Amino acid sequence: DIFHCHFLSRMAYENGCLGGVTRTWWNRLVSKQHQVILKAEDYFYRRFNPNTKLVCVSPLISEGFDRLYGLPPKHETLLNAAPPVIEVTPEERREAILKLGIDVPEGDTIVGYIGGMQKRKGYDKVLNELGGAEGITVLMAGQGTAALRPGFEGTSKNIRGIGMTSNTATFYSALDILVVPSRFDPCPVVVMEAASFGVPVISTKGVGNGSYSTKAGAGIVWNGSGPMTDAIQQVADDLEGFRSRSWTFAEDQGKSHFVGRFLEMYNEVLATKRGNTPPGQTRDADG
Repeated sequence: DIFHCHFLSRMAYENGCLGGVTRTWWNRLVSKQHQVILKAEDYFYRRFNPNTKLVCVSPLISEGFDRLYGLPPKHETLLNAAPPVIEVTPEERREAILKLGIDVPEGDTIVGYIGGMQKRKGYDKVLNELGGAEGITVLMAGQGTAALRPGFEGTSKNIRGIGMTSNTATFYSALDILVVPSRFDPCPVVVMEAASFGVPVISTKGVGNGSYSTKAGAGIVWNGSGPMTDAIQQVADDLEGFRSRSWTFAEDQGKSHFVGRFLEMYNEVLATKRGNTPPGQTRDADG
């Protein structure tokens, strides 16, 4: 009745995010497995029930589905719910920085990245674009980032790697801005998490829910044609405004909105099924 569509592997393969050059026999085997699975998915998706209600978690997903298979008549986009809003005070931001053990020069804009050392997530763009940037301290979280300290293999002095973090509340509380420069990321939860802490997001066009936060004034899209520092400065110049709009965005896209819309869709489907029941017949508890 309701098809909550991700088909991530198909989209990831199309965007070149499932492995690199296949040289070894093992990589070639895995590549063949990918192709077999994707063909099976293609067969399935092209033969969907035209009465299916297709719900996509971002415009990136719905556009991809439409391009590959065509959208069914009934479809809509519904973002994953944002966590509850947490209004972080300036004092709480300072405390979060101390908890992370990070030395931040006075007046620096604190920019966060969370995604580990994955090229799909764009960690290399962060290092290349922001390494050595004046007035910016970069906090990088995720697998492999703990090694990113000043002096390590040319790491710039403004880069601070904190590795895996289970306390994301402290991480978000310390930030002024979050960058999500992914090559392909259908609906990353970090966009919604950041908004709930009042942290504006700078994303790329490969970030599925980035367009929604941008439309809400809770961030901007960096297209890569200019320096990332320019985008950061644009947000920093109106940081309080972006923070306020980020909290509003999180409230508007919260759990009550998400659950409420799904209940509406359920009732719409139920009403349609009841309307299609032949006269004199009733459906059992499962139908």
